[in-house]
Amino acid sequence: MENIRDIIDKLDTVEKTTLSNASIPPNSISESGSIKCKICGDLGWITPDVSIDHPDFGSHYPCVCRTQNSASTNEKRLKEYSNLSDLSDYTFDTLDPKGKHPKINSEVFKNAFKESFEYSIHPSNWLLISGPHASGKTHLAAAIANQCMTSGVPVFFIHSTDLVEELRRASFNESNTSETFDMTSHVKLAPVLVLDDFSSSMQSNWAMDKLLAILNHRANLKLPTVITTAEKIESLHPFIKSRVSDNNLGKTIYTNSNSSEGSDLTIGELPPDIKRMTFDSFNTKGLPNSTNANKSSLETALKTAKIYADHPEGWLTFYSPNTGCGKTHLAAAISNQMLNNGQKVFFAVVPELMSYLGASISPNSSLDTESIFLQLKQSPFMVLDELGEERQTAWSQDKLAQLIVHRQNHHLPTIITTRMDIMDMAKKGSSIASRLLDPNMGQIIEIDSSDYRPGR
Repeated sequence: MENIRDIIDKLDTVEKTTLSNASIPPNSISESGSIKCKICGDLGWITPDVSIDHPDFGSHYPCVCRTQNSASTNEKRLKEYSNLSDLSDYTFDTLDPKGKHPKINSEVFKNAFKESFEYSIHPSNWLLISGPHASGKTHLAAAIANQCMTSGVPVFFIHSTDLVEELRRASFNESNTSETFDMTSHVKLAPVLVLDDFSSSMQSNWAMDKLLAILNHRANLKLPTVITTAEKIESLHPFIKSRVSDNNLGKTIYTNSNSSEGSDLTIGELPPDIKRMTFDSFNTKGLPNSTNANKSSLETALKTAKIYADHPEGWLTFYSPNTGCGKTHLAAAISNQMLNNGQKVFFAVVPELMSYLGASISPNSSLDTESIFLQLKQSPFMVLDELGEERQTAWSQDKLAQLIVHRQNHHLPTIITTRMDIMDMAKKGSSIASRLLDPNMGQIIEIDSSDYRPGR
């Protein structure tokens, strides 16, 4: 009769022989027939090659390849859950701590940046980010969400208009009730919720009641919740105002020195910060390490903008995949010169414009949707800033397409700034991108420069 040591020695020999001959389950071998992991032979675990009297004899440990795959899978799940695909590059690293207009609101925005970053590290209770259009609210909120995701904290980001669409769909279409119930639960129970661009006026009575029930649940459990709004604090729904005013639950931060007083800006008017942007204040040097090609690109863009300001005809699009390279500055400089010449200018930040239009279609809204849209289409001169940054819903794309088609058909002067890859979008079937590429309507100026706001 064989003793136990002889039996173990034979088993050990069989195991080593099996591994050396790469007898691996078929589904663990790549298409080329090679083993991907040289450590475990794609088994996913390893057994220490030690003597029988060793404490680790017979133990099994996950291979490093399994750990890496697990981390990769977890990261993928967090990204899918977050709803941040369009805002993945909105991080604290890509945002100037001094804000978009550091010479004006530097200290105010620096505080908002600091508070937002601290919140992203230890998300708790409620945070309201208040500020006028195009002041950096969404970037801060998305940066919080992306940082939470990086830390492994599940976060759900949703624009209030999108959420209202889901809630309204449940109200008018019973077949989608189960689907919308899932969305309601998703928002209600998210470990961290970011609700972007909240406005009391954009909700129907039914949707507002539903939304308040969701937020009341989160408030009672003190679940981390971030809300951004361009609305005056005193104009917010009493429930929201009471929660963010409760020091034991919420905190309010501002992105602009006038935020605490609210914004009386009428849609289409240039924000105060934009009014200060001129051709003389445009920096054509870029960063200290800018190449001659970068400087030449900025100089060409400035020259083109000046010519257009003197003779505003057709369409002019400023494109760059980067933020902070002067696209909005040049559009603002053209607008300011035209205003000084007594001409009318309609200046709109596209994400904010679509939110405004979304508010006008609410059943209890006092805004006249048709009159507002007619004003947009017939404006003698228009700037559409940050095209492509809006939420990509069927409704928003349809309205933008209607606006652009009308203005092009009537040859109305229009300036566009964008980071979207126009050529790629056109290939994918975007009617908006296709219109922008039409050489008969205008020109596209590509700005080859990195973000140089910190160096200004």
